[in-house]
Amino acid sequence: MTNLKCLIEQNWNFLSAKKNFVACSAGVDSTTLLSIFKSLGWHVEAIHVNYHLRGEDSNKDQQHIELFCKKNNIPFHLKSIDLGKQLKEKKGNLQEEARKVRYEFFETFIQQCE
Repeated sequence: MTNLKCLIEQNWNFLSAKKNFVACSAGVDSTTLLSIFKSLGWHVEAIHVNYHLRGEDSNKDQQHIELFCKKNNIPFHLKSIDLGKQLKEKKGNLQEEARKVRYEFFETFIQQCE
């Protein structure tokens, strides 16, 4: 991870003075990015959407990233939505609706932070 950390610090140093938000799925990529930003001393916050599409696994992902953030003193922000129920009511493409929900949440959240 040291090489990756150096690469990020060298190429993304302009982010060091900014408030950075990482969209977290609770997977390795987003968790690693949070870790690196935190270890560089950069301001970082996690944002996560729980669509409740995979039952308990969706909740475990949320709990995993929440716990990670708590242990690492990283602010955590959540949008929780029953996308399956919404799709039954509205109809639509799952990926398209998930992307719409995610992008609207991110845009609204960032606007509130400005």
